[in-house]
Amino acid sequence: MQAALRLQKFKELEKVNKFYLTFPANGPYSRDKYKKHIAVINATAKYNQVCMIGGNRTGKTELLAHMFSAHLTGDYPEYWEGKKFDCPINAAIYAVNNRQLREGVGKALIGGVDESVLGTGQIPKDRIIKVERIQGSGGFADYVTVRHSSGGVSKCMFYSADAGRKSLQGATFHLVGFDEEPPQDIYNEGIVRTATIGVKEDGSDAGLILLAFTPLNGLSEVALKFLPEGYVPTIFNGMTYVVNITWDDVPHITEFAKKSMMSEMAPWEIRARVYGLPVAGAGAVYPIAEKDVSCPRFRIPEDWPRVYGFDYSMRRSAALFCAIDPDRDIMYAYDLYVGKETDFLTSSHNIKRVAKDWMPGIAESKNANWETKQKWIDVFKNEYGLNLYPAPQKAGQKDLEISRCHSYMSSGKFKVFEDVRPFFAEMAVFHYEPDPGPDGKPVIHKHNDDIMDSFQYVCNHGWRIAKVDPAYDYDIDKVYVENSNNRNPITGY
Repeated sequence: MQAALRLQKFKELEKVNKFYLTFPANGPYSRDKYKKHIAVINATAKYNQVCMIGGNRTGKTELLAHMFSAHLTGDYPEYWEGKKFDCPINAAIYAVNNRQLREGVGKALIGGVDESVLGTGQIPKDRIIKVERIQGSGGFADYVTVRHSSGGVSKCMFYSADAGRKSLQGATFHLVGFDEEPPQDIYNEGIVRTATIGVKEDGSDAGLILLAFTPLNGLSEVALKFLPEGYVPTIFNGMTYVVNITWDDVPHITEFAKKSMMSEMAPWEIRARVYGLPVAGAGAVYPIAEKDVSCPRFRIPEDWPRVYGFDYSMRRSAALFCAIDPDRDIMYAYDLYVGKETDFLTSSHNIKRVAKDWMPGIAESKNANWETKQKWIDVFKNEYGLNLYPAPQKAGQKDLEISRCHSYMSSGKFKVFEDVRPFFAEMAVFHYEPDPGPDGKPVIHKHNDDIMDSFQYVCNHGWRIAKVDPAYDYDIDKVYVENSNNRNPITGY
């Protein structure tokens, strides 16, 4: 009987001390099995805008609440190598709506406002001083005050994105968190409200912004801040840092659960909900799985014709380099150049690294930045030595070309080497606008679509101008005659 009472008492203490049981040193859910979650914590020592972008059920919200609890209470676990505030803090946490506050991050942080569940979140119950409840809010809180280890009091405000950015105006915070992706204006307001909290010149006491979201909105302005070109960068500069958390990074999702949940998802959802990568959703221009287009890299035979598609602007340019298997009639995209804010000279130099002086390229002849259709191609061709040709322009042709690109990828006639990652990142978010154009036809969202445009040009028009490297495109009969030993170097006879 006493043993049963002790066990019950222990379980009750566990419920209101969740923070101390998160990321234990040992066991099936030990912190060494959550390496990316710990990486998020540690990144805050150097970066003041840290994003955890991941699939559903990967523990993003729980991690966000855990980090908030550490900063609000001043109790930092022994493994904590991230940023530490040495004083009580003012914090704000955002969710997309009141329901998400109540059932998502609010629950993860304080458990709830009712006495029966208060303290069952990441903030230990004995550290919660007061929860101020919003009248008529359906059971949620306006703010919570927390006893800090220094003896002072921390305060955390709860906001919904429904309230807009004005809800943050006038306030100053040490810490701002976003559970799921906020609108751009609200995120910007969070930056402003944390920018002036510190007084040290080295920025060590600057404010901190944390984001945790699944990128179901595609490459939005907020997502692009952390995912330039649509994928996780390998080098981080400045103030931002991102960690991508997938189902494969967490031990608490079983293989059975993965299969069950994936069986209910649309193909386009899997990329976002499982792998935490941006998607275009049901409006995707190319709703094709990456695995059906990609192939392992292999050595391309020297006698295969090559060609590239080129989309140029002063803002962002892209060139997609392809080779054609003449026997199987398959085009392979094997390399890619993407340049931001480039001039003619920079673009030409980078393209020539792959194309040299001989490889032909195909580009859209019409460009809004130039008075005449042909002029910008002439500059690249005549002044910078690119072997560039204009793509034909006809009314209604774009729809036909998009359809052909889709058909070639679906049938296996166009393949992309699996390590050309920016191609797949942009394809995944290349989408139609929600509303049709004045003519009632679908309108493609024109933002960071340069890779897809270069793909469209080369896939539709590259076949007719592709060329073999002159160094290998020799006449076999001529070589045979000129060869001193009178043997053909190809056949050996």
